[in-house]
Amino acid sequence: MIGLSRGVKQIIFKSFAETKEGGTRMKRANQDIRDYAAKKGVYFWEIAMELGISEPTMTRWMRAELTADKRREIRQIIDKITDSKPGNP
Repeated sequence: MIGLSRGVKQIIFKSFAETKEGGTRMKRANQDIRDYAAKKGVYFWEIAMELGISEPTMTRWMRAELTADKRREIRQIIDKITDSKPGNP
């Protein structure tokens, strides 16, 4: 943290410490999709390939709340990828 004043460093550290201890943190857009993909072991690049888009485009899409239809489509893709991975019936 070179170039930051001591006060700024303390604020950053305090914010980080509160978050680590279960404090509140701003909700990220599409957090349910992010959590679902992580739980299933699916990466954004895998979803992007199925959608026919690049990984950076997928990442940009995730910055703002998706429509209900797009959310449903992505969840289905996550399930499809999960089912196709070795070790899944």
